[in-house]
Amino acid sequence: MNCIFKYLWPSVVGVVLCVAALVGGVQKSWADDTSCISTGWPSDLSDLKPDPLLKRGILANGFRYILLPNNEPEDRVAIYLNIQAGSLHEQENQRGVAHFLEHMLFNGTTHYPPGELIDFFQSIGMNFGGDTNAHTSFDETVYKINLPQGTEKYLRDGMQVMADFGGGALLNEEEIDRERGIILEEKRSRDSASYRTHVESNKFRMRGTLMPERLVIGEEVVLRNANRDLLKQYYDSWYRPENMVLVVVGDFDTSLTEQLVGEYFNNLRSSETTSECPDFGNVQHQGLEPFYHYEPDLGRTEISIQTIWNQLPIADSLAYQAQELHKYAAILMMNNRLERTVESEDTGATDSGYYSGDILGKVGYSVITSRTDGKSWKKALASLSNSLQQALVHGFLQQELDIVKKDLLASLESAVSTAESRTSQELAASIIRSFNGNRVFQSPEQELEQYKDIVLTMDLGEVNDLFRKGWQHSSRIVSVTGDALLDVESPNKMIADYYLELEKIVPSPLVAAPKEVFPYLKVQPGNYLIMEENELPEVGAKRIVLSNNVVLTFKKTDYEPNKVRVVVDIGTGQFAEPRPGMSLVAQEVLNDSGTGTLSRTEFSDVLAGTTINVDFRSGEGSFRYSGQAITKDSELLLQVLHALIRDPAFSKDTYDRSIQRLYHMYDRLEKDINGPLRGDVQRFLAGGDTKAGLPPRDSLKGFSRDDVREWLFQELASSSMEVVLIGDFDYEQMKAAVLPLFSDLGMRLPIEAVTDKRTFPKGENRTFEIDSPIDKSVVIVAWPTTDMMDIERTRRLNLLAQIFKERVRTVIREKLGASYSPSVYSRPSKIYRGYGLFVAQVVTSPQHLESVRNELLTIASDLREHGTTAEELLKVQKPLLTSLKDTIKTNNYWLYSVLGESVRYPQQLQWSTTMQDDYGSVTVQEINQLAKTFLLAGVEAAVEIRPQQITPR
Repeated sequence: MNCIFKYLWPSVVGVVLCVAALVGGVQKSWADDTSCISTGWPSDLSDLKPDPLLKRGILANGFRYILLPNNEPEDRVAIYLNIQAGSLHEQENQRGVAHFLEHMLFNGTTHYPPGELIDFFQSIGMNFGGDTNAHTSFDETVYKINLPQGTEKYLRDGMQVMADFGGGALLNEEEIDRERGIILEEKRSRDSASYRTHVESNKFRMRGTLMPERLVIGEEVVLRNANRDLLKQYYDSWYRPENMVLVVVGDFDTSLTEQLVGEYFNNLRSSETTSECPDFGNVQHQGLEPFYHYEPDLGRTEISIQTIWNQLPIADSLAYQAQELHKYAAILMMNNRLERTVESEDTGATDSGYYSGDILGKVGYSVITSRTDGKSWKKALASLSNSLQQALVHGFLQQELDIVKKDLLASLESAVSTAESRTSQELAASIIRSFNGNRVFQSPEQELEQYKDIVLTMDLGEVNDLFRKGWQHSSRIVSVTGDALLDVESPNKMIADYYLELEKIVPSPLVAAPKEVFPYLKVQPGNYLIMEENELPEVGAKRIVLSNNVVLTFKKTDYEPNKVRVVVDIGTGQFAEPRPGMSLVAQEVLNDSGTGTLSRTEFSDVLAGTTINVDFRSGEGSFRYSGQAITKDSELLLQVLHALIRDPAFSKDTYDRSIQRLYHMYDRLEKDINGPLRGDVQRFLAGGDTKAGLPPRDSLKGFSRDDVREWLFQELASSSMEVVLIGDFDYEQMKAAVLPLFSDLGMRLPIEAVTDKRTFPKGENRTFEIDSPIDKSVVIVAWPTTDMMDIERTRRLNLLAQIFKERVRTVIREKLGASYSPSVYSRPSKIYRGYGLFVAQVVTSPQHLESVRNELLTIASDLREHGTTAEELLKVQKPLLTSLKDTIKTNNYWLYSVLGESVRYPQQLQWSTTMQDDYGSVTVQEINQLAKTFLLAGVEAAVEIRPQQITPR
């Protein structure tokens, strides 16, 4: 789950849940004092009313269910089974069993014997991993299926699967032994410098609680020895009907669905086996406690000041939510301050952030943090200490609160206007998140009505008081983790002494900044005329060509009500960079900049209260600005894009900070298998083309800021420009808003297709060794194909890759247990004529490299010599067709796959009209011919990535 504090979640209660999700979920808290199994609903002890569209019920056996009609996407139904138990509920000898059990339920239940469930999902058009999945966390295990249709037949299928998960696990010893290898490979795939740092930090921070002892992935000794009795003990103890909640969201008949819930789940019975409720414990921090963890492979240093305390779970209420809104306002204000500080002062940091919340409802915390390099940790810590003390001593300013209030109101209003575009999967996950967090799930309309006045009348004094209250606890954890080498006898004492000196410094109050106004509202239309205005009937769009060569394409849709998306493609991006790495730096700098007139934070301030979001990317064939907003902000969104293109910024401070951030990335990748994967491997498979993959680290030294700035600004000022606008808007109004702005951007070069050639290293092998203590390796086997311009061939190669992937999953994952998540893909090029890749990639242990490579070659040989079968084709074809049915009703598909760059590649417009029918007409003979044509023996290129040496385990 990704938590971004710059913006409010669609649900206000998500503020607290988002913070807690950073460490693994929120503990339910409405159970009585004698049981850790909840009963009833969070609203039972709250003055808040749940979303009136929810249909809730409790069966006689205590099983609870929540139904919510929703038709996005059309026809589909998300069914989630929430088990309110996770790794915290394990006994000492069960560490890792909750997650192991999650895997096992896909390997044999009462109605789906081993090996049949995934085949069944595929037979009804569901994709394993996409339409059916599960996750385990500290306090929950959730099973998820996304049905292709909401008919009675499909609903029965879904209910039967979930009922089997809840009470029909077979747990065959043979299947346990087979799955064991997969889980150990998943444990290996998770291992990284970042993960190790997190584990060590968590041990220190959560000392005294059960959390450090119950990591979800578990202990290797338990995983290697787990048997049926051990898994069954956990299953019987916690997979009980009274400890389950079924959430069904989608396009279904409510009465029928409720009837089926009773039919399939009434017979679930609790086992006589029980376990003691876990003793979570208490954090044990008092006073100043430094924490130092040296992890050179992390590639950066992370600094933080934190306070942490024990607390009791709190029931939901309007008063509680009002308090959380005030706390969240303080979080937003502090983050805004930190952004300005990093932007305007020499803090030594590339990024800073502030977070506050609770963990599992039992531990409260507030933390201020920065990322820096190993040599600048003191400077970064001093800046953090000053920012924190400044806010504690002098408080926030009314001007800061006014900005945040605008953003909070805009988020609440935006959630209402875009409520119809929420997908069933998103809603199901949100309902479970609220339920397990003991929070009342409400509609956006309810939240706006309840919280609007709270935001409008929010008092600065109360916000400051709540912020200070979060830091009135005695504990102070000051941590330095990463690549800062503190070469002294006692690094912890060094950190503590330095922090104590910082605390003696009296901070100055923040001076209110002048209020900025958006200086780009008045735009004089250019002297350019409409040269063409055409219909594009095959895709339901309209196109305007201006005399300055700017091309505008409009498509009105109702896929996302009250929302507009825009893409502006300029020039040829990375393809035309004078020296490798310049486009990478350009992307980093522009995303950290505002305009020549306003800094990034000033730009953010003047846009407070809007829903505008803009991003810049240096793509393979163009520079691309992407923007989105609700419809009422669409004209301002266009003005923002115009300002960013017309008046870009590229300051020295931003450039230096971006270069530092990139070097941190390279330092991290140098000791990680993803380093070669992102750079050297891609260049190797492209015949050494320096434009392929992440450029070498040393390339950043081959140019100056002025070099990048001059090249980038010239591209933005005069290169070709193609604009696509899609969403819920009135064409004439949008046209009137767009024309003055984009006719003002000067004469442009004509739009032309970008083409070149690449070569494939036929028959060549490469080995890349990394200096890493982690025994994790990658084997890649790739075959040359061709470009994507023959779209029928491209689609069939995609299906061949899916068939190949299924065989890899069956042999390497399921049979050998040698990899957790192998991948196979076909990647034909749109730019490089005659060039494409067919790639099989497997993360595994160094000991399995040779055997995995041989298996990949054997699979290719068998497909080439003997071909596939109608059954295999149907297994991958049906889920793909189900997915395409959803895909074609999304703005992202039309924006990025069809209309984006469609002047440069007009074939895309026709491709969209044949996609579904063409994929549905693919034959076994066509797939087999492609296997014979492209999966040739001897032409493949192979890559191994492995550590130089393995640390004994």
